[in-house]
Amino acid sequence: MKIALPSHRGTLVAVAGATSAAKTETVDAIAVVYMLSTVLLLLVALRFVNPTQLVTRVKEAARD
Repeated sequence: MKIALPSHRGTLVAVAGATSAAKTETVDAIAVVYMLSTVLLLLVALRFVNPTQLVTRVKEAARD
């Protein structure tokens, strides 16, 4: 039975450490794409809907 000393890293640990930076960049890229697509959808929605009219409708409905 072979026991690894703390100064030695296993193969899996070495591979995981080497790819952790790449995973962080991938997650950052996915977050940026998600944010941009959400902003784009918001802008498209605001072209068709006037938020001021929605607030007025809600206030009128609350009075009734």
